[in-house]
Amino acid sequence: MNELEMMQNMVGSDGNNTFILSILFSIIGIIYFTYGKKREGKEVFFYTGIALMVFPYVVTGQSEMTSIGILLSITPLLMRIL
Repeated sequence: MNELEMMQNMVGSDGNNTFILSILFSIIGIIYFTYGKKREGKEVFFYTGIALMVFPYVVTGQSEMTSIGILLSITPLLMRIL
């Protein structure tokens, strides 16, 4: 296996991980969106759900996607505590 094939394999696996992360955070976003839409006074869940569904289209790196997704996912829970 030459160096070009090794690099393509590494990029391909990272792309698959990024795709799986974007699906995961979008599913969490759909859950937050529907919960915030049905409940009155839960606007934080509504807007966080929208952000979780949209940000995977803007962020392309795996580490950035993971950190932003986790931060957005826990935001409504932190707002509930505070």
